[in-house]
Amino acid sequence: MIPRDLRMILAGYTLYKAGINKKGQTDRACPPLPGYPQNFTRDGIITGILTSNASLLHDQLLFSGDRQGEHKDPFTGEEPGKIFHQYPPVIYRGRSTEFNACDTTALYLIGHDIYKKVSGDGSLAEREKERIERASLYILNHIRDGWFSVDPLFSDADEYALKVTYWKDSEVAKRTGGMPVYPIIYTFAHIQNLRALRAADTLLEKHTYKHTTEVMLSELIQLWQSNRGLYRIARDARGPIEGISSGLLHGLAYLEPEDVPENITQRISLFSEPLETPVGYRTIDAETEKDMHDKYHARTVWTYEQAMIHMAARKHNLPQAQEVSERIIPHITNATPELFLIDESGNSKPDGNDTQLWSIAAQDYFAHQERAILL
Repeated sequence: MIPRDLRMILAGYTLYKAGINKKGQTDRACPPLPGYPQNFTRDGIITGILTSNASLLHDQLLFSGDRQGEHKDPFTGEEPGKIFHQYPPVIYRGRSTEFNACDTTALYLIGHDIYKKVSGDGSLAEREKERIERASLYILNHIRDGWFSVDPLFSDADEYALKVTYWKDSEVAKRTGGMPVYPIIYTFAHIQNLRALRAADTLLEKHTYKHTTEVMLSELIQLWQSNRGLYRIARDARGPIEGISSGLLHGLAYLEPEDVPENITQRISLFSEPLETPVGYRTIDAETEKDMHDKYHARTVWTYEQAMIHMAARKHNLPQAQEVSERIIPHITNATPELFLIDESGNSKPDGNDTQLWSIAAQDYFAHQERAILL
């Protein structure tokens, strides 16, 4: 059950805030913020997916579609077909955060696919067909040499308000000030956008994007099969950005077992061992984290991500990853913290917002995982 104080009504839709901080905690992994009292496409759709909540998905998808990008805007990061990140937006580093996400358009398409499976209602996709096609074209416009590329130039800007535009949006490792050198390819976002084009083909009942997704998958497998490929978080204009990331396991949730050779999934599980903690998988390995100023997506275990990794482990038969991600369960039975901060000794404590939308979703997922629709 989602608390009423997270509920919000916008444009006649029942939507949800991403999080609130009732206790006013200030000992956060990042500078203290007054919760996240806005609606986020990412958080809303992932919550709907983890909880198999058709009504939540329905209203979030319609609201996100209503606010779909129509033109290029360097101030907000808007592009034609792009789905918003945060509404109402905030101003950060002199720009608006409204369209500062490279994964929300993918999640919009995936969300439509999961909604249809959960509800059995095919009329929503039919009604939203034009928006689904525009979202697909946004993704296609970003494909370069088989990879999903991110660059503020797509919106006629030189940078975004946020330093990073997928869910780990605080900073990128091994770059001055945590800033990528554009253009950049985030391996995790690439996987999400691959899955999204597959969803679009299903929703539109076509095979328009099949060749593109096959190329995207081929490039990904080649990367993983290279000697150091499993450590590549991203690649920007300066070159590879390497480290051990939770995105390795998390990303498998968006892929099918037949997509990835078993030897690679086993290597992913093995190489993720340095991320294991008593409460689940931390977001990045301790060695890479040393050079990161902002620890929000570095020295932390995210509650919601454990549910996503668990889903990936179930899909790809990875018992070790399933066991490690389940370690979060005793710690969220009576609470839904945003994350757990890991100290230098490996100890953990709840941190961030004490009530987080997709943490509630993770709690629900683990309690009712048998009903979850696997991505």
